[in-house]
Amino acid sequence: MNSNTARTTAQAPTGWTSHRALTAALDTWVATEEPATDRTLASLGLPDEETLIRALFQRWTTTFEACLDVQVELGENTGLEAVSAAYARAATHRPADWARLRREAEHPLVAELTRRQHLRVARAAGLLRGRDVEEAVTEIAETIAANGPGNVVPLRWTRLRSAFRTSSSRTGVPA
Repeated sequence: MNSNTARTTAQAPTGWTSHRALTAALDTWVATEEPATDRTLASLGLPDEETLIRALFQRWTTTFEACLDVQVELGENTGLEAVSAAYARAATHRPADWARLRREAEHPLVAELTRRQHLRVARAAGLLRGRDVEEAVTEIAETIAANGPGNVVPLRWTRLRSAFRTSSSRTGVPA
C-alpha cells in the first residue's frame, strides 16, 4: 500500500476506540425519538440498522441478566419473581434503553433477540425444569410485559455484601 492510499482511506476504528464510538452513537440514538434511518445511521457513523439494534440489545441484555444473576444468587426471589424483580431493576438502571427497546419491539430483529433472551432467562431462573419450553418462555414474556421501571423492589445491600463475601471466600479472593 503506498503512502497516498493510506492517507485517503478511512480506517475502521478497532478495540476500545470502536467500542467508545459505538457507545456514543448508541447513546445519541437512544436519546432521540428518531427511527434508525439511513441518514440517522450515517450521521452517527454506523454501517447499518442491525449493528445499532444489536448493540442496544446487547447492552440491555447484559444489564438485565446481571440483575437476574444477583436475584438468583441472593435467593430472595425465585422463578418468575426473580425475573420480574430483575427486569424492573434493569429498566430502572437503564430507562432510556428500556424505553427504546419498547418502541422498537415490532422490529423483526428485536423480536428474535427477545425470544432468545427469554429462553436464556428461563434457564437461568430455573423455569424449564419439568416444563414445556414454549410455556416457560410465554410466561416470561407475559411477566416482563407487565413490568417496568416503576416496579422495583429495593435490594437488601447487607445480603448482597454477605453473598459477595461468601462467594469470595470460596474462590480465595479477599472481600
